[in-house]
Amino acid sequence: PIVRSFVSPLAPLLGVYSSVPFAPLLCFFAVYLGIVQNQQWSRFVRFNGMQAMLLDILLILPRLAEQVFSTPTGGWGLQAYIAAQNTVWVFIAVCVVYGVISSLLGQAARIPLVADAAEQQVR
Repeated sequence: PIVRSFVSPLAPLLGVYSSVPFAPLLCFFAVYLGIVQNQQWSRFVRFNGMQAMLLDILLILPRLAEQVFSTPTGGWGLQAYIAAQNTVWVFIAVCVVYGVISSLLGQAARIPLVADAAEQQVR
């Protein structure tokens, strides 16, 4: 209920995002070209934008694995699949919360697995 009140103003935008076939790809390149590569933005904004892009790439990898391998229907395979999905979700959720809190405090969030790669892209 609390989250819904924050997300509900974004519902029309999310509807357009999900209805346009290449919207995720367009948004990806818009962030990269419009924010990360734009020297007019502060380094802080460009660094956080690059980290967000790298987290998005990390979310693509489990989806690709799902398409390559069939989803297990029972047994230990299903338990491992559920555990992996939960681990990815918790990692991304913690990264988002950490990034938001760090940004509100005016600090650069150095997200594990992502910050060093983002640092190399943003100079």
